[in-house]
Amino acid sequence: MTNSEKQTDEILALQSIFDKKFHLLTENQYEILIEFDLPTSFTIRFKDKKSIIQHLPPLSLIINYHDEYPSDDPPSFILSCFYFSKIDLVKLCQKIPKIFIYSRR
Repeated sequence: MTNSEKQTDEILALQSIFDKKFHLLTENQYEILIEFDLPTSFTIRFKDKKSIIQHLPPLSLIINYHDEYPSDDPPSFILSCFYFSKIDLVKLCQKIPKIFIYSRR
């Protein structure tokens, strides 16, 4: 099976898993919106107003396939989430290629 065929199969599988949270952007690029469940709601107070937060916006993972994926190299990706610190995003980004390497074993 070629890399292109494997990529197509993977996209079909991800579409079925993530359904409406999966968005095909181009033939080789897609976005998955990853939602988090808060264990409990929390309150934000500012001056004389307060807001109860029960849900957070999703984290966005954009994945771009290239010719060497999946046989040789992991795909490239962009991870974005406005409420994560830059340090936390960097830590997450460092773990994603390790997952690829681990899954190839």
